[in-house]
Amino acid sequence: EYAGWHETLRSLAARLARVEKPELIFCLSDYSGIDVLASQLEILQYFPLLLTTQHLDQAIELSRSPERYRRAYGIYPLIADEGFAGRFRVRFGHAPKVYAANGYDAFRFLAAAMQAGADLTKPGFEFSGILGKYQVSGKTRGLLPQDEAVIMGLKDGKFTRISDWRP
Repeated sequence: EYAGWHETLRSLAARLARVEKPELIFCLSDYSGIDVLASQLEILQYFPLLLTTQHLDQAIELSRSPERYRRAYGIYPLIADEGFAGRFRVRFGHAPKVYAANGYDAFRFLAAAMQAGADLTKPGFEFSGILGKYQVSGKTRGLLPQDEAVIMGLKDGKFTRISDWRP
């Protein structure tokens, strides 16, 4: 239940730190949930590896204790066009949030498909976007998934790319 989500995370942190003691925790939550879990683990003096989705940067930024994230890593989509963030910052005055490239690509993909008169129920239509190449799958009528990501974390006190991941 969402209403008790933060209390559930506090209880979970206590159980993990005192009973289960895992070496790694995979936290699927937004930035506030990540920070609740990380702060509780810090209070309990338990520091396993913490793996999150693409909300880690915001948790670190809004935290009053970024040090609690020294063993935390977030998985982010790989942006094939490295100039995107700079152009976004110039145009909008701030860094793009994690889904900005996805939304931008989705809009441009749809516009390109309409201009090309593409039949999206059949494979064959391709589009190169900020996140890389998109292809239509004839089986699911959806886009083939992106297989590349980057692992981000704190290095020398700065949130930065740690490594690439490819299946």
